[in-house]
Amino acid sequence: MKTTFWKYAAVALAVFLLAGCAARRKAAEGPEKEKVEQAGINREEILSRIRAAGFHQDSTERRITLTVGGKSVSGTLRMVQGRRTWINISVLGITFARAMFTPDSLQYYERVAKTTFQGRWEELHRLSPVLSALNYPVVEDLLCGRAAFPLSARDFVPEQTPGEDFRFSRRDARSGVSFSATVDSRTYRLVSQQIVSPDGKVGLKAEYVYSGEEALPRSALFTLMGISERAVRIDYSPGGGKMQAEFPFKVPRGYHDAREWLRSLGVDI
Repeated sequence: MKTTFWKYAAVALAVFLLAGCAARRKAAEGPEKEKVEQAGINREEILSRIRAAGFHQDSTERRITLTVGGKSVSGTLRMVQGRRTWINISVLGITFARAMFTPDSLQYYERVAKTTFQGRWEELHRLSPVLSALNYPVVEDLLCGRAAFPLSARDFVPEQTPGEDFRFSRRDARSGVSFSATVDSRTYRLVSQQIVSPDGKVGLKAEYVYSGEEALPRSALFTLMGISERAVRIDYSPGGGKMQAEFPFKVPRGYHDAREWLRSLGVDI
């Protein structure tokens, strides 16, 4: 494997999987509500079905394939809903990258460039408006194919007609970050969502593909939109056996803090 690939794969884990702070916006009910209801859409029933169709298993372990720039590596994902997500990327049984996220912290290390990061979500929030929308629940939602912001009847995009996919949109009043989501009108599963900066120049797009009746997506494609688009695809193995109770994370000696690398690029962190 080329060093550049592993460097990017490690950074991708730290960006795409850090992968919400969405305040409830106040919207006028009148005209917008009438447009949606005139289209024959029962909004509360739709929201109920969307919630029921989502992935809500308390814990899961899946084999995953991470694809970056046409190159793929395999690994393991373990998740305890609301508490912890652990990702291990390996080749021939040797760990090359590992990441762990909790409601209070995020951390990772990668073997090739020997960089590591261990910190709190607030450090990301200072870097960009889009990252200010990320926290542990949002990361879980992005990985599991759930909306990264709580869908409500007020978030329906007006003038939708029966048979169309359902579209939702809102703007966070505090940060100015925009959220949008599209839900399949037949299966009530989330097929895509975006988190976009206030100026519309930078964003994160997630697209999902499903298999059969399984609620967890078969694959999730994360694209960083902006100056140059970068994409990471995660493919999940079907089903899920008994999850291992261990979440090992110990940074080997001789690794460098990723903050130093970011500062060398002019990033204030």
